[in-house]
Amino acid sequence: MKIQCACGTKMAFDITPDMAVTPVQCVCPVCGADNSATVNQLIRQQLGVSAAPVAAPAPPPPVPVPMAAPVAAPRPMMRVATHTPAPAPAPPASEPGVPMGKDFCLKHPNKEVTHKCAVCGKAMCPECMTLFGYVCSPLCRSKAEARGQDIPVYAQQKSVVEARRWRKIGLIGGSIGAVVALILGAWFWYAWFGCRPKVAYAFRFPEKVKAGQVQLVGANDLIYLHGGELGRIDMKQPQPVWTTPLIDRKKFIPLAEKVVAAAKKARDRYIDEVGPTDSHVPSVEEEVNDMVEGAVRSLRVHVAGQNIWVGSGDTLTGYDWQTGKPGKSLTIEGGGYGLRRKGDELLLAEMSDDGMSEVIRHINLVSGETTTETAEKKPVPEKLIALLTNSVTSKPAKTAATNGKTSSRGASNIVNVLAAKVIASNEARRPGAPLDPQKIADAAQGMSYAGKLALPVLIANARNQQRIAAEIAGDNAA
Repeated sequence: MKIQCACGTKMAFDITPDMAVTPVQCVCPVCGADNSATVNQLIRQQLGVSAAPVAAPAPPPPVPVPMAAPVAAPRPMMRVATHTPAPAPAPPASEPGVPMGKDFCLKHPNKEVTHKCAVCGKAMCPECMTLFGYVCSPLCRSKAEARGQDIPVYAQQKSVVEARRWRKIGLIGGSIGAVVALILGAWFWYAWFGCRPKVAYAFRFPEKVKAGQVQLVGANDLIYLHGGELGRIDMKQPQPVWTTPLIDRKKFIPLAEKVVAAAKKARDRYIDEVGPTDSHVPSVEEEVNDMVEGAVRSLRVHVAGQNIWVGSGDTLTGYDWQTGKPGKSLTIEGGGYGLRRKGDELLLAEMSDDGMSEVIRHINLVSGETTTETAEKKPVPEKLIALLTNSVTSKPAKTAATNGKTSSRGASNIVNVLAAKVIASNEARRPGAPLDPQKIADAAQGMSYAGKLALPVLIANARNQQRIAAEIAGDNAA
């Protein structure tokens, strides 16, 4: 057993079973303090004896012997090893214990001693310190806590290393969780809020229509074309600034009545000549509705700054920004087919009278002025003429070469066919201008009878194709 006196002297002795019955005497050899009671109590606890020992009966008085003196009963021997701590300088606060040089640890013989216990001074190696740090046992740690002694934390202690590792794992897991939560939050925001446009302004029209157009002007103004009504809306106000009707329904009634009367007349004539029929004659109201719908679909609004223009058929009308009243009106030949927007201008391309150049009309939407630009004349390439000639009359040419003669009649037919195609193409490329019969007759002079018969059909066909192309171009530009 190891004990330490109050003066700091350490003592060690062996415990025997006889010590549970016979008390021992323990006196500190340095300070002379009697620690017998404490030592006897610790011995009884160590040997598992709870009650105090019962004193043996006193022996009978010895018979006096003249030759020998009485011998007292021998008391148990206790071997005490004392150790007086030598005064040493206090270790630094940040590293308790004093390095032990190259001494080796008793528990780990292959490990050098590096520190001492901060409480009892026991030598320790780094592997010993991984268990309890700068103390050798939980007992010394409890003593240090009872004394209020501050024991630093050993960085390589198992509990400290485990705590540091779990903190790192928690930090990594928390970071991953935060990133996942951020991604899910961003996705949720985008799916439910970000990708859905917010309503900046809403206005409900009293009636539903099948055609309309809206243009944003500046930051707060809207120009709308709702059916046959033109209007301007200031988004800071709940109601439109002004509205202007563009189509008068009453103007279509006389025309609708004529159409219905003609349909009834044709139906009656069919019944008289053929017999009963199930054909339906529309009413005047139905015919007016169809005409109004067609007129509404033909309307187009163009806005440049605070200049509002509405196109209807071959007419382009300007409207005042403040009041919505109609102002300047421009006439567009050909019904505006092929009209396209470029910046603050409307462009309309047409062919010149000779059919060899292109005329471009510029309509300025800001000033309302119209200018004309004629492109440079581009003659028909000779290779194209030769290709057309060879493709049309390849067979007659071979016959003439075989006979060694030139057929004037075949050449005349070639020229007539080419002339008819060129005239038809040039006239068809002028949808904005009416046909001039005299000009066509002058151009067809010298043509054969067959070429003159085919010329009107070619012109009509080419003009129809050009009109369809112009309508498609106009819709794309709009």
